[in-house]
Amino acid sequence: MFNLFKKSLVISIVLFMAFSATAKTGYAEGVKVGYIDIRRAFYEYKERKTLEDALSEWKEKKESEFKKDFEVLTKMTDEATLMSGDAKAKKEQQIQTKRSELKTKEEDIRRELLAKNNDMFRKVLDDIQKAAEEIGKKEKYDYVFDSRNIMYADEKNDLTDKVLKKINK
Repeated sequence: MFNLFKKSLVISIVLFMAFSATAKTGYAEGVKVGYIDIRRAFYEYKERKTLEDALSEWKEKKESEFKKDFEVLTKMTDEATLMSGDAKAKKEQQIQTKRSELKTKEEDIRRELLAKNNDMFRKVLDDIQKAAEEIGKKEKYDYVFDSRNIMYADEKNDLTDKVLKKINK
């Protein structure tokens, strides 16, 4: 997410510089500029909610599976307290193996959850980007910016509602 922000900032600065250079040469009169409130578009995109719900469902399923495995470990530990000698040593070895498996499984779940979350975030931003490009081309905008990098803009140039309408069809 931070890399995406850095990339967005660099692109915005480059576009701003290009726009500034154009303005200095006297061509700014015919330049058509719009902007999108990317945060608003992100949170009001209906597909994002669907993707988040699916991710939450996946996470709950994995947590349930992990809880069952942890209960097995707890049961094994309880059984070991009632044992002695070689049986207890063997059971404790099984417990160590199970703990190691659970730790690995927990790390795998966290990694996969992070990847799925990043994929969801990327898909939503890609959809917003695509809609912004289509609107920009169709309505002959020279530039469409992300509002996070704009200090001031007249609301008449806000394309967020148009983007939301397009992506929420």
